[in-house]
Amino acid sequence: MVPKPFLGRRAALTGISLATAAVVLLVAVPLIAAFSTQRDEVEDALRQLARYRAEVGLKPQLDAELQTLRQRGATGLGLIVADNAQLAEAQLEHEIKAIVESNGGEVRSSQSNAPKPLGNLERISVQYDLALPITRLSAVIYAVEAHTPYYFIDRADISGPTGWQPQTQLQKSTPEPKLELRWTLHAYRWSAK
Repeated sequence: MVPKPFLGRRAALTGISLATAAVVLLVAVPLIAAFSTQRDEVEDALRQLARYRAEVGLKPQLDAELQTLRQRGATGLGLIVADNAQLAEAQLEHEIKAIVESNGGEVRSSQSNAPKPLGNLERISVQYDLALPITRLSAVIYAVEAHTPYYFIDRADISGPTGWQPQTQLQKSTPEPKLELRWTLHAYRWSAK
């Protein structure tokens, strides 16, 4: 038989042990888990910070590469080289006028269309009304299609005299009939900043 005071001590020790275990389970374990999670988050944040610093360190090199690519794109074969869309339109109009006039034709009017962005490029488009000697049409079309920077004919409406025959040696004194030509041309300009 165990004496009563010993049982009381045992019960008190058991109660204290249970209370201590409860405090440890309810307070200490969640605190340890929170600190462990926080430590993992800090380590992850430090890894991300190191990666970001490495990326920031690459910025000057990437900027230089980007500048090189932009210069290469701006001077790319077949593109109009101009600082803005208006200058590109003026260049297109000037060169088409030179082609038409060198073939005995005349530019009666030209109308610029709004430039359209296409990624790093800008599509420049101009509509023309022309008068052109009938025998020079193929030369003008060839000159436009073979031009550098590249020009593209979008649409063309051509009207001319009906029943015209090529002139014979005896009829050289009569003027050559002219075609009325309305067409839209476009070209591309590098527009990346």
